[in-house]
Amino acid sequence: MNKYIYILLLILVGFFTHFSWFTFSTFSSGDTWYWFPETVNEFYSVANQITWSTYLGFGGVVAEPYLFLFSFLRGLFARLGFFHDVSIVFLHFIPIVFFSVFGAYLFLSEIFKSKFQPFVGAIIYSTNTYFLVLQSEHLALARGYALAPLLLYAACKILKVHDRKTSIFYSLCFGVLLSFQIIFEPRIFYILFFVLLLLFLFGGFFKKKDFLISSIIISVVVLGLNSYWFFNILVTKSAIKDLVARPLFGAQYKLLLNSFSLFRATWTGSAPVPFSNYPIPFYFWVTPILVFSSFLFKEKDKLLYKHIIFWGLAGLLGIFLAKQENEPFSVIYVWLFNNFPGFSFFRDSSKFYILIALSYSVLVPYSLSKLYSYFNGKLRSLVLVIMCVVLGVFLWNTKPLITGEFRSMFIQRFIPDDYLIFKNYILKQPEYFRTMWTPVDSRWSMYLNAKPKVGTVNIIENDWKDFIGYIEYNKNISMPKKIISIYSKSFSDQLFDNSSIKYVIVPLQDIANDDDFYIYYGGKNDPNIRKWYIAELDKISWLKKIDIGTQELVVYENENFRPHVYLTKTEETIHKKVSYEVTDFIQKNPTEYKVNLNNLNQSLYINFSESFHPDWKLRAGNFNWFDVLTQKNYFLLDENHYKNDANLNSFKIDPEFIKQNYPNSYKQNPDGSIDVELTMYFKPQSYFYLGLIISITTLVCCVSYLVWFFLKSKIFFRKEKNIIK
Repeated sequence: MNKYIYILLLILVGFFTHFSWFTFSTFSSGDTWYWFPETVNEFYSVANQITWSTYLGFGGVVAEPYLFLFSFLRGLFARLGFFHDVSIVFLHFIPIVFFSVFGAYLFLSEIFKSKFQPFVGAIIYSTNTYFLVLQSEHLALARGYALAPLLLYAACKILKVHDRKTSIFYSLCFGVLLSFQIIFEPRIFYILFFVLLLLFLFGGFFKKKDFLISSIIISVVVLGLNSYWFFNILVTKSAIKDLVARPLFGAQYKLLLNSFSLFRATWTGSAPVPFSNYPIPFYFWVTPILVFSSFLFKEKDKLLYKHIIFWGLAGLLGIFLAKQENEPFSVIYVWLFNNFPGFSFFRDSSKFYILIALSYSVLVPYSLSKLYSYFNGKLRSLVLVIMCVVLGVFLWNTKPLITGEFRSMFIQRFIPDDYLIFKNYILKQPEYFRTMWTPVDSRWSMYLNAKPKVGTVNIIENDWKDFIGYIEYNKNISMPKKIISIYSKSFSDQLFDNSSIKYVIVPLQDIANDDDFYIYYGGKNDPNIRKWYIAELDKISWLKKIDIGTQELVVYENENFRPHVYLTKTEETIHKKVSYEVTDFIQKNPTEYKVNLNNLNQSLYINFSESFHPDWKLRAGNFNWFDVLTQKNYFLLDENHYKNDANLNSFKIDPEFIKQNYPNSYKQNPDGSIDVELTMYFKPQSYFYLGLIISITTLVCCVSYLVWFFLKSKIFFRKEKNIIK
């Protein structure tokens, strides 16, 4: 009964401290932006956000394809009538709040015989400053952190079970949980992979009779369930290259003392301040003192002793890595970052705090229980006081969440009316176009597959960095001038036209919703910087300021923007006006377009305003995604696909080549011209479809077996009961 009381208490603590999350209000902060219902509805399509995303910028390979599952589930919620405010509760808030406490309690119950020790450990794991700050900045990381103890619980079960059938059951459960850990957050999985490997080695897993069967089951389940994005990563390596190419960041906020005390540098006791280094309150040192006291006690229980040693070493490793390239031994993290496979994903070492949190959640309750059993009388009362202090310190961390001082993800947001007016304005327009937000896009800016948004800062630092030039990126020119310079080039008008940018918007200085990004783009030195941006855009002759009924949101129209797909008789360029023709095309999904060319009698160019990628292909005639994987020469020649000088895609189409090489793909007209249907396709999408079939098949098999085993166990248990009677 005590077990259920502690679990109930933990659930109540989680619910009470995060009560604001369960009011189904509008929340948005850090990396979690708001999605309008119209946008979320599109997530339901299996093609969205898995290989090629059209939503941001000029499109690009999806860097985080594993998140497709959550995009799909958000879309499913939308189809059922539940949008951002509801889906974020079920897909983010509930796993973060309840997986962390419930999973930690189950995991620690596998280590300790007492029920109170897991309760103390679960409080430490779920209310430390690292985890709380994570909930304000990065919900995906927080979700991965919350799931970790459940995975460790399943691993402990595998180590304890010796019956083959039960071992298969737990191996299957472990494989499914491991897959979800990867999907939740691959970087947390990376850390846990080595922890689990050592835990299995420590626990004698590889000496077990059935370890080979368990290993095969786990591997097959993990590979099968993740096939939908594994294949995609193998084929489109460019997104990974961009992620691992990022340099180390934020060492000044990753000090050794912060690691020891499990204290996040940005923690203030109220609203966290990004990129800051606050002093560590003295009472935070109670925890590390208790942690390292655990090594002083003698332990007769060999299994418990192994856990104490193991998690003690894991904690020391976490402390060492979490300090990043700070002293001592600063060169080790740098060497690992540059040389150890996969370590380059950790340009910010704060993810290693999970090792410290797991270690402390084991060692602190262990030390407290040992002190309690060692002393008698008044000294035992002192131990109880220390225990209350420890619990009080961690529970006190949650105070700003309850009061609303923490702000960020814990206070309700309100969408400014101007953004709603703009949303309704662009939704009335059926054609494809992009919106350009200067200096950057707001978290309330509307976008769809047919209405992507572009942030000026992001685009001049990536796709358009060559257009800005080296001189304008030197230190003598202010950031606002660099941003606005893209509008005043000799080729700017044509560049914006060819890129299908119809509207340029200057967003609000939204202080109420913590959406005042102007501070990073000139606002620190000039409080009127937004007016300066507007004044500069007013000077651009090819932009026309329009009134759409907004009070503060400023909107400019580029009347000569071009369609998403259009034809030219000569090569497209940004250095002169090239006449173009509208063509008939249909977007089946962001990776597949149908383009109909009628009365084609001479070579021409199809121009497609997505970022150039060599895997965009053209197929003449009938198209089937599976044939892409099995047939050679399925697409038109790659040499006729090139990057135009706007860094977008252009395809040269030669009717004579089609006649000679694809005789069944066109219809001949009396005048000798041809009608042909072309499919413009992003080739890696076929690998996603194949992987998705494998993943769904694996999931069905896993669920079927788990349900069968569960029902069989229940029936067997009932029969055994009847025999006893």
